Amino acid sequence: MMKKELRAAMAKYGDTYKTLAKALGITIPALSHKVNEQRPFKQKEISIMIDRYELSGDDAIRIFFT
Repeated sequence: MMKKELRAAMAKYGDTYKTLAKALGITIPALSHKVNEQRPFKQKEISIMIDRYELSGDDAIRIFFT
């Protein structure tokens, strides 16, 4: 996962860990574990972020699957 690019997308859309965690329906610590690759993102969570940050297919693959 490209943590830096996810954080850039969050910043571009004004998200913090708190606001993104709320949008995903998870806790801030759970989001932190996922961003730091200690736990995987669920497909639904990735889908929410793709829509929320208006990511292209290439962007999504680069951020979440590399």
